[in-house]
This record gives sequence, C-alpha cells and structure tokens, in this order.
Amino acid sequence: MAQTIKIKRTTGNGKPTSVAQGEMFYAYGTGGTYGKRLSIGNSAGGTDTPEIIGGSYYTNIIDTAATANTASKLVLRDGSGNFAAGTITAALSGNATTATALATARTIAITGDITYNSGSFDGSSNLNLATNLELVTSLPHYNPNDPDWWYQVARIFNIQGSRTFYKTVPALAKSQWEKAFRLETGMFKPQWITKFRETQVKNLIGGAYNKTNVLPNINFGKEKKKKLSREEKERKLQRQKALAALSSF
Repeated sequence: MAQTIKIKRTTGNGKPTSVAQGEMFYAYGTGGTYGKRLSIGNSAGGTDTPEIIGGSYYTNIIDTAATANTASKLVLRDGSGNFAAGTITAALSGNATTATALATARTIAITGDITYNSGSFDGSSNLNLATNLELVTSLPHYNPNDPDWWYQVARIFNIQGSRTFYKTVPALAKSQWEKAFRLETGMFKPQWITKFRETQVKNLIGGAYNKTNVLPNINFGKEKKKKLSREEKERKLQRQKALAALSSF
C-alpha cells in the first residue's frame, strides 16, 4: 500500500511557529533565512532554530555553476580542470607565470671602478644603466691639465725612441728582420736570458740526478771529445781492419 509523507510548508520565507525534533518543513518563498530551503527541526525541538539541509536555493547554485568568470556563481572546472576568475584573494605560494611588477621593489647597484645605483626598481619599466667610470689615479689617464700626465707620455716615447734608435736601427742595418720585429713589438728576448735559463736548468737537473748513489754520474754540460793516445789509435785501427776482413767472407 502506497504511503504519502507530508512535511510542513509555507508560501513565505520564514519558519513555522513550532517545529518538532526531526520534523521537516519547506519555505516556497524567496529571500529571508529559509526561502527556497528545506529544513529540519532542531535536536532540542520546539522553538529552537531548525537546521537547513537543502532546497532549490542550493540546487539552483549547482545547476548554474560556470567555468567563465561570472559574479555570484559557483566555480565549475572545464574538461581540462581550468576555470576563469577575476581577482582571487588568498595566500598563494609558488612562482607566477607572468607578473606586472615585483611584489617588493629592489635597488640594483654596481660598485668598483664602475659605479651605478638604480634607485627603487620594481620591474614595471625598463632599466637603463648610466654608469660612472671612476678615475684610477695610479694609471696615466688622459688629462691635459695634469703635468704628471704629460710626463708619463714623454717617458713612454723616450723609452720607445731610445730602443728604436739604439737597438732596432742597428738590427735593420744587419738585416736582422726578426730581431727588429721583436724589438718593436715587445717580444724581443735577449740572448743572455736564453743562456741563463739553459745553465740553470742543467745545474738543477744535473745536481739532483748526480746526488743519487744508484745511477751513474752524467755530465749535463757540453761533451768534450777525448783525445786518444797512439796505442789507443793503433788498437782502434786494428779492430776496424778485422771487422772489414770478416765482412768480406
């Protein structure tokens, strides 16, 4: 046998005067606290505030949810899990794909021989670096008002001129083209440097090698030919004759 369950109802948006424990009611009106909402009596019953458990007010919100940025609408993600929004107020973490400006402005500074100070920079506009090159007083900078500068220039030309006159010109007169080229380009290496280096290397290697008791002493200097005596010359000549006789067989 079919059963019919009825609940209290009202055409307004309020609640009945008394709603018993577990008793439900529905308000057909709009607005207010209970309009378009289904409610159930409080566990204490009587005149205590009923609890709202559903109604068309909430089903309409779900039915009209949208992925677009629509005011007062529930957010519905699209097939890719995305949705559109305007301003989101939240405590976010991570990195943004794009940003108009830095959250906190910074100052970019360059120190050393070149100095620069950007002031406050938040990334909202381009940054043009206009630097200042500091003067290093120990170097001969161009300053026509400084007598010391002219002294340094004259000193350089005097050194170069003396080298050209006393070294390069005689080398050219002797057709020593490579020497003249090295003198003028600063790549000239005097012969005494080469000899000094060779002597030091031989002394270093020879001294370290000949200090050992296992290896025989070796003279790392120039080898001198030993002068043979008359008897040694005679024996050497006999050996050569014997070798020649054997090779004829």
